[in-house]
Amino acid sequence: MFDFLFSPKAPKETMGTYPPFEAVKVDMHAHFLPNVDDGAPDLTASVALVREMMDLGFQKLIATPHISDLYPNDTTKLSNALELLRQQLKKESVNVDISGAAEYMINDVFEQKLLADESLLTLSNRYILVELSHLSEPTNLYRVLNLLKEKGYLPVLAHPERYRYYNNNMMQFQKLINHGCHLQVNALSLDGYYGRIVGDCAWALLNNYMIEFIGSDVHHQRHISMLKHHISPKTQHILNNYAFQNRQLV
Repeated sequence: MFDFLFSPKAPKETMGTYPPFEAVKVDMHAHFLPNVDDGAPDLTASVALVREMMDLGFQKLIATPHISDLYPNDTTKLSNALELLRQQLKKESVNVDISGAAEYMINDVFEQKLLADESLLTLSNRYILVELSHLSEPTNLYRVLNLLKEKGYLPVLAHPERYRYYNNNMMQFQKLINHGCHLQVNALSLDGYYGRIVGDCAWALLNNYMIEFIGSDVHHQRHISMLKHHISPKTQHILNNYAFQNRQLV
């Protein structure tokens, strides 16, 4: 099998192939809807991000705006933003497959949504993107994971490598997997964007074949610049050869 046992170094200029995400095809974690969270601030920025992501090799883009205490979005607001972007892309003759989901913060509010059988925004095939607080593990995490399973959802945990309180603990990640969690790594983690500790954890998860999905988690042009100009050959090898499940979401 492929040798993923290496640690990320400081970003260098592009040495991989281009477009880098041609083999991945589907970006299932990105924040390009206009004015709904900490991603694209307006429609112009949204269109610019979509164009750049197409240039990176993505053939389908799934918008995953935050739904959290900080960004209390709802289905109607996000559907309207998606339709606004679709109309603008059509007007500018930008032909790309875009759809909408969300990145749900696991907290008490989300648990109440599940208990009330509220309709939730999914990636595809009942996969639903969730995230955790960066401060500490939610006290209701495993209760919520069990609820998701009972409701027929397949939770995909966004960027597990970024939760520092897990401290690169592979047993903890395995516990999450055992409770029905599918793990999604950020491409930005692999070449040091979030720092060496996060990068090392991302590579360890890949080396242990615990990752199923990869996402850009693009919010703005700085992220685009990193993905365009600082992808190493090691990362490109992963993008081309690791069995990411993104294509299931077409």
